[in-house]
Amino acid sequence: MSKTLGSIITIAGAIVVNVVPGLGQLASAAILAGSAALGSIVSRLDNGGQPAPTQSTAIKTERPPAVSQYGRGKLFGAYICYETSSGGTAVDVYAFHEGQIDGIEDWYLGDKKVVRGSDGFVQPGEDGAYGTGVIQIGANLGLPIETAHAPVIAKLPGKWTTDHRGDGVVTGYMLSNPVKSKDYQKIYPAGGPDRTPLAIVFRGQLVYDWRDSTQSATDPRTWKWSENSWLHIAHYKLVREAVGPTRPPSDPAYWSDIAALYGARWARLFAPSLAFWTAAANDADTAVPLKAGGTEPRYRSCVSHKHAGDGSEHKAVLASLLATCDGWIAARQDGALIARAGRYYPPTVSIGPDQIIGYTVESGVEDENALNQINVSYVSSLHDFNVVETDPWVDEDDILARGAVRSTDFAPQTPSHAQNRRLAKRKMAQTMAPKRGTFTLLSTGAAVLGERFVDALFAEGLGTEDEFVAYDGPIEITQLTRNLRTGVISGTWIAADVNIDAWNPATEEGEPAPVGERVAREPLVAPMIVSATAQYSAVGQTPEGEQPVDPTPGQTATGARVLIAATGPDREDLQWSARWRVGTSGSWNEREYADADPGPGVSFLTEFVPLATNINVEVAYQTGDGRLSPWSEPAVVDTSAGA
Repeated sequence: MSKTLGSIITIAGAIVVNVVPGLGQLASAAILAGSAALGSIVSRLDNGGQPAPTQSTAIKTERPPAVSQYGRGKLFGAYICYETSSGGTAVDVYAFHEGQIDGIEDWYLGDKKVVRGSDGFVQPGEDGAYGTGVIQIGANLGLPIETAHAPVIAKLPGKWTTDHRGDGVVTGYMLSNPVKSKDYQKIYPAGGPDRTPLAIVFRGQLVYDWRDSTQSATDPRTWKWSENSWLHIAHYKLVREAVGPTRPPSDPAYWSDIAALYGARWARLFAPSLAFWTAAANDADTAVPLKAGGTEPRYRSCVSHKHAGDGSEHKAVLASLLATCDGWIAARQDGALIARAGRYYPPTVSIGPDQIIGYTVESGVEDENALNQINVSYVSSLHDFNVVETDPWVDEDDILARGAVRSTDFAPQTPSHAQNRRLAKRKMAQTMAPKRGTFTLLSTGAAVLGERFVDALFAEGLGTEDEFVAYDGPIEITQLTRNLRTGVISGTWIAADVNIDAWNPATEEGEPAPVGERVAREPLVAPMIVSATAQYSAVGQTPEGEQPVDPTPGQTATGARVLIAATGPDREDLQWSARWRVGTSGSWNEREYADADPGPGVSFLTEFVPLATNINVEVAYQTGDGRLSPWSEPAVVDTSAGA
């Protein structure tokens, strides 16, 4: 269901190019040609879209694209009218957003945030900028049946009327009154209304949350706003990939058309597999601790996208939405969609020689495909909703071993630097998976359809003296195809990292982009591990005050912990963390530890670790002002005696 904003003005043939008080022609007169309301002349397309780039000014083109926003965002509009009234007031009208939004939170003129008074006038800024009673602004919410802007009607009588509604489109206006030449530079410091177009910060389009009993898939009027990535993905599949009704919202039959369209799509794509979508949506709402205290939802999205008719562009928008949650979608045999959040889950399906008719296994990552630094960006409300950088996600060990930096840029459209750092950790673990390859299955292996993680045994000659096992363990399916004629299933895979969700906010969250100026502080000194030794106990038998920890899969009843003694600065505000992993590759498992005796030394016992000959451990500390020290040099511990 969409309306192309560009078509609001295409009947005029072209838009006016002058946006200066005293000049220009009214483009709106032609809008009414053949129709009494904006909403009834807007064409409808099969809506695809590209992720909308961060806009820094209003769009001025004959066919401006339709744009929609998920979550919270800031948008400049596309001009649909710029005219000068008989009294010299510059009248600018903009189209901002396709579809109803939840609410407007802030207002901008150009790149400056302004305060809108109850009368709609911009309050004076520093040094008298914008004046008093000079610039009047406003916008609507894009209701299915809208109301024309009364201040515009008053300034352009007979040209802009109550019929200029723009049904289903968020529109706004800016009226810039003439001022004396001596005050012009003070009131219009950027050079006039054409240099300071209106922008709005708003809560974007309403989406369907099936977990809320007050909402209905067949009635968008019951939907609500959300930042949940999976509700956004479901909305895009349900609404944006559908061919909308041909009737306008003003037609009494419009809502019955919508109910039939969305009801059929929901019943086919979502209802049979709703448990998966519910699990993904719940996971996105899960509270994740922040190192500064408090929590944030695991997966939020603020994706904006253009509307278009090319199916390939649907894929680009969907990829942008999935990138905000490391999401995974697959079609089941009955056509229903399976949703898998960016979380590891123990496989429930296994494949082996009985189903596998071909496979490849590759070890390591070729140098040209390696990745050891991810430059992470996010959308920051503290920086006027611009894309800014946080700390990169770096694998220093790999950089040292490889002797080179292999980097990439990573900027999912989310409002959180911590979320994008978590996603970057997942991306690096997946890119640098120690094993990867392909597989081909008989039709008897169809159980893998709809599964993200599968237990796989790639082997030959089992039970004979020529037995060869290439890989045995959980895999993550990265691509899957099925030959409908033969039933043969082919796919690509990487070794699954069962610890990919391990997260320590104190050491891994990083810092948001700075706001204002910061004074450089003296760097912290790396701590040093004095000793690290294995400690054995029966699983569930824990030191006093600690909670029992289950062993890792396959571990025996005897568990191993690592007793670490380390040294650092002599200060009372230190919070210590340790991390471990088997060998020198794969994800670190991190956790904070309390030190009951503040001072230069620290001693603590880790949680249970695997029984292996090469458990690498490192320690770091965080100061009270939030700074994290470098990690210590690793210590290698042999815990295999407990096997």
